[in-house]
Amino acid sequence: MDTIRNLFACSVAAIAAYFHPIQDIIMAILVVLAVNFILGLLSGILVNKEGFNFKKAFICIVEGMVYFALISFIFFVGDKIHNRAGALQCISAITYALLYFYGVNIFKNLHSLLPANRLIAFLYYVVSFAFVDKIPYLKEFLKIENKKA
Repeated sequence: MDTIRNLFACSVAAIAAYFHPIQDIIMAILVVLAVNFILGLLSGILVNKEGFNFKKAFICIVEGMVYFALISFIFFVGDKIHNRAGALQCISAITYALLYFYGVNIFKNLHSLLPANRLIAFLYYVVSFAFVDKIPYLKEFLKIENKKA
């Protein structure tokens, strides 16, 4: 049993060492996903009078796993083709997109929890509406997504 535990510990340590260059990005994504989960849960319970929804929680966890797998895969491929800088740039772009979309959702949940707070209302407006015009392709993307809905 000790051999299996030692093998597992060494494997985890080797993987952690390999992905050390994107450790901060992984931590940032983890924090954003956790804040989104907590505020979504609070908004659902306190504002929408919903109970804990295992399906929503499972979807949140699966989305997080997909993001972590995606950036890990990009880093691995970039490393293997000897283009770590390009991989890190791609990972940064994905991370900023994730921060934008989850940030909008975080501010939406904050706004529903604190509807009288003008600062949160203003920031939610800026992030969800005014900011759209400043990001290339985002306005077109949101138009296409709204047509699908």
